[in-house]
Amino acid sequence: MKELERDYNKAKADKIVAQFKEVTGYNIHNRTRKTKTMLQRSLLYHILHKQNQMNDQRIEDYQKELGIESNRSSVYSSMKKKDYYYDNFEYFKTVYDTYFDDKKNSVEEIKLRIEATTTNEDKKAIYRLIDDIDDSKLADVRELVELRIKSYSWKVAT
Repeated sequence: MKELERDYNKAKADKIVAQFKEVTGYNIHNRTRKTKTMLQRSLLYHILHKQNQMNDQRIEDYQKELGIESNRSSVYSSMKKKDYYYDNFEYFKTVYDTYFDDKKNSVEEIKLRIEATTTNEDKKAIYRLIDDIDDSKLADVRELVELRIKSYSWKVAT
């Protein structure tokens, strides 16, 4: 049987995926939409892009070669959200910073962030609850929270 012609290094991609699984426990065959899995998938795509020069099309081809149903636009969309995930999900930020050092903050910023995190347990609890919500229900939860916040400002005004 003739070997497939590739324009990326499959052996290196396999090694990256195996190392990523060791670090995060992520299984590339897991296609759920849970927040943690989605963040891991996005980060893996970014690592494949940076360390193996794989664009969205190459990542899609690699996944298809592994027997994973994938589409290029989903890969591209996931890769494009890297900065948003970094700013809004502590888990993504922690794992990202173990692989890359382009976004690490100064010592002062880190100290302020740690202080804010440790002094604000209520916010942490809310974030943990929101992380477990199904993506299809996020808009409803956001609307409920916004209405609750508006009702508090209305009560204070009267």
